[in-house]
Amino acid sequence: MSKKKNKSESFQELSDTFERMDTLLEQISKNLKTLEDNFCKGQINEVCPDEVEGDKAAMEAIRDICLESLLDITPKGEA
Repeated sequence: MSKKKNKSESFQELSDTFERMDTLLEQISKNLKTLEDNFCKGQINEVCPDEVEGDKAAMEAIRDICLESLLDITPKGEA
């Protein structure tokens, strides 16, 4: 009989562990949903077309500077 009692206790412990895990997962899910809702509220901003054009111009300028600096490097060795 002690073996049956041990199996029953083990099953009950396992069942309790699963219930606690389920509760924790539900809390985590709710917290993630709250975070997502709060984070997405601030993300509804329209992008100004002038800002996009400015970013493109800045990227082109940076690209040109990088290309010029690569052309100014003198080869070393026999290359």
